[in-house]
Amino acid sequence: MKKLILFVMLGAAASSLFAARTPRVKDEIETVKMGKFDPVELGSGTFRLKKILKNELEAKDFSVMLYPKNGTAGIVYKNTPNKERLLLDKDARKAVINSYNAYLKDFEEKKLDRKQNKYKAIYEYARAKVEWGPFQFSSYADPKISMGYVFVGKSPYFCIKIPSTKSSQKKGDVQIEYGGNLLYFTRAQAKDLVDALSDDEIQKALSAQIVELPSDDVYDSGDYEEADEGDYEEN
Repeated sequence: MKKLILFVMLGAAASSLFAARTPRVKDEIETVKMGKFDPVELGSGTFRLKKILKNELEAKDFSVMLYPKNGTAGIVYKNTPNKERLLLDKDARKAVINSYNAYLKDFEEKKLDRKQNKYKAIYEYARAKVEWGPFQFSSYADPKISMGYVFVGKSPYFCIKIPSTKSSQKKGDVQIEYGGNLLYFTRAQAKDLVDALSDDEIQKALSAQIVELPSDDVYDSGDYEEADEGDYEEN
């Protein structure tokens, strides 16, 4: 009985420790309508993904798109055979930017652990939405993403972890599931990303969609000035 009680206590302590390390986030992203116009590109750059079945990184182009109809900014890229986009609401964008700033501080102060050759979630967590498909973004899931870093050789990379996540979506009797991914960024690449995700860049994009109307005519409400017609001239 004592052994059972001790086992239960240790299990509860381990669960509490795990919960403390993985803070709870909201269940789904928040959507806020910003306008009716088409998606706008906020920025672009490159990052790295692991090659399928190989322990190598390959460069991938990405663009950051603002989707005004739901207020998200999406990291859009190709992950053969699919194209994918990671949609971030305001809270998730803030988490990515805060995490990058913390990583940059650790980098500059030489606090990064060179022995960390496996990804570890060091910084913040956030709820996001990932959409994917070979031709259209037809599948989706709502992962809890995390930010951290990993060393590959002598080079540290800032990372965004998209874990394997079951979707609420079904196709027939099949439950859709996202397989998971790890996005690798150098400092310069991560800066391109967070600059595009910034509130300033989003406000700039929104302002560019406002149509300037021509100024109204100014009308002088004073009295009319009549010409002196004089006397009529009889024939």
